[in-house]
Amino acid sequence: MADRTAASGKVRSAVEAAGGFVQHESVITEIRYHALSVRLPVKAVERLLAGERDLQLIQLENIQFLRASGQMIARCPTSKPEALPDYFKTESRPPSSVEPFVALIDGLPLEQHQVLAGRLRVDDPDDVGGYYPAELRRHGTAMASLIIWGDLHRPGDALDQPLYVRPILRPFHQPVSNDEIPKERVADDALIVDLIHRAVVRIFEGEGNQPPAAP
Repeated sequence: MADRTAASGKVRSAVEAAGGFVQHESVITEIRYHALSVRLPVKAVERLLAGERDLQLIQLENIQFLRASGQMIARCPTSKPEALPDYFKTESRPPSSVEPFVALIDGLPLEQHQVLAGRLRVDDPDDVGGYYPAELRRHGTAMASLIIWGDLHRPGDALDQPLYVRPILRPFHQPVSNDEIPKERVADDALIVDLIHRAVVRIFEGEGNQPPAAP
C-alpha cells in the first residue's frame, strides 16, 4: 500500500510538472489495477507523442503505459426511424418475471419507447440521463431493442425478464450541422475499467449502503 501511494504521488507530481492535473484515480486490488485519469495541455501531449526523453512522465518507471481518453465511442444514427413492423403491434405481452436476467451497460435508451415500455429497469446512479436529450438516445434504444426482441427481420419471443440498464455513455458534443453524426462516449474523467467494475459490483453486491441492484 505504501509503495502504491508513493508511486501515485510521483505520477501526480510529474503530471503537475507538465502543467496538467489528475481528474480521477482508481485502485482495484483484486485485479492489480491502478490508474489515473489526467488532463494535460496540448504542448505536453505533443512532447509525449514526440518521445522527448527529458519529459518527467516518460522517465517514470511507475507508469506501465499511457492511453488517450475516449476509450468507448458510439455514433448515433441520424436517419429517421422506420415504421414498426406489424409484429410489434400484436406482440405486447409484458415480461412475466420482475427480476432482470440480462444487463445492458452502454448508452441510455428511451424508457417509454413503444417497444421498450415496461421492459427496462434503468439504474442511473451517475445521472447520465441529465446529459441525454431524447433525440440522442438512439444507440441505447437500438441495443435494448436488439437484446429484448432480437433481429427485427426474424423476430421471435421477447425477453421474458426486464432488461437491467446501466448507462455509462453520454453525448460529448452537440452536432454543428444536421450532417454531423452525434457521438457518445464515456465521460472525459472516467476510467473505463473502473466504470465497468463499479457497474458490475453494483449489480451483484451493491454500492455504498445500497443493496445489490439486480442480484
